Amino acid sequence: MKRSFLRENKNFLIIIFLTSIIFRLIFALPVFATIEKAIGPGSDAKNYIVLAKHLIEKQEFSVYPEETGYREAARTPGYPLFIVFSFLLSGARIWSVILLQCFLDACIAVLVFSIALLLFQNVTSALLAGILYTVHPHQSLYTTQILSEILFTFFIVISLASFIFFLKKNTKVFLAFSGIFLGIATLTRPISFYFFIPILFILFLAFRKKIRTIAIQSIIFLVSFFLVLTPWYVRNYSTYRRIFLSTIGNWNIGYYNAAFVIASKERMNLREAQSIIEEAVKKRYGISNDDYTYASDNPEICAQIASYGFEVIRKNPGRYAVLHMIGFLHTFVPMEYTFLYKLLGKQGIERVGETTAISKAVISDTFRGRFASMFRTIMNERFRKFPWWFTTIWFAFSLFQLLIYFLALRGFAHFWKQQKILFLFFLLTIIYFAILPGPVGDARFRVPIEPILVLLAGAGLASKKASEPEKRRIGE
Repeated sequence: MKRSFLRENKNFLIIIFLTSIIFRLIFALPVFATIEKAIGPGSDAKNYIVLAKHLIEKQEFSVYPEETGYREAARTPGYPLFIVFSFLLSGARIWSVILLQCFLDACIAVLVFSIALLLFQNVTSALLAGILYTVHPHQSLYTTQILSEILFTFFIVISLASFIFFLKKNTKVFLAFSGIFLGIATLTRPISFYFFIPILFILFLAFRKKIRTIAIQSIIFLVSFFLVLTPWYVRNYSTYRRIFLSTIGNWNIGYYNAAFVIASKERMNLREAQSIIEEAVKKRYGISNDDYTYASDNPEICAQIASYGFEVIRKNPGRYAVLHMIGFLHTFVPMEYTFLYKLLGKQGIERVGETTAISKAVISDTFRGRFASMFRTIMNERFRKFPWWFTTIWFAFSLFQLLIYFLALRGFAHFWKQQKILFLFFLLTIIYFAILPGPVGDARFRVPIEPILVLLAGAGLASKKASEPEKRRIGE
């Protein structure tokens, strides 16, 4: 890409940025009218806000109103600090967080356009990719929520963009930037911690005949990545006398992965299965009720929960494999029905709280060939319970997402033919973030990979344009 890139394409960059801001602000209007729609139901948003307020008021990273001796061990500091920054700018107004997230997602749209220009060398195809992200309803939905997804995606996309620039230009500073921003992303959501493994694998494939080069590049990336994480490791060691990044992984193994197995096997709901795990762990390890109250912030107890969870999974490998695959597929549900209604409906939060989640049941019925049961569930639990106007909007948004999937498949074919290293990089990125959550998989976990899907969709459009005689090339 030539140095004149910004100057030659500044009009497109401005159009994409401003259109993205406007589209997301329109999505956010219901939240600005009823700010509770950005928070409930669930505990994640509430806990993030409490962490931010305690950092401001007590300079303490803890969700507990009273002094317990425990500090937050599950959540990393990235998103709470982002909320602190928003609150300091606005006087602790929640709408300021939403505004900043709209700004960040508009920046992501600009990055998608810029990466597409570099990869396709075609303004029209890159612009189409940028527009697809600009009007993306799934991403716009998450800009309206007090959740870490948009901030996390912003850092992930910068890391991925830096790595792609490195692969194209072989400039080591971009590799260092990639490691730094992956570290910042990991301090926002720990799920990206192991993503350095796919990065190293791609480095090996790209430079497989140059062992010394691979070694130097791997060191640059790993040092950049772990240097960013080091302060949090130091904080956790000074607080708990243990070296760890977060307890959330161990907590999820027991309270979600294993709990889904028990719930499926015993035909009970998830909360009942979690109660069984809680009682079993307390009994096995002699943990008091008082100590268990703070279990998620106790790395020792979380390790015990994970140990018990792995035991449950090992005893039920087939059942767990099916549940894990269902969670993986659930990540690609086009548009969350009840989550969207929470934003658009007059009684959104109350209705969502009363509604049964059906996506995984529908996927399971489809696998088993129970199509009558699948359609009956959809009709009874969704279309008959919600107004027709909302179902129409949901259907339109779902069609948009399905178009992205279709074009992304074409894009995969394009990269397989033209740039196999990038094909593998994009494939590994999608698989990593979609499969790691396991049975708890949800469309929420698709947010960080949606920019990749849009880039692939742009490649699908580019491959179609390639047969046309007239192209607009950049940098000429």
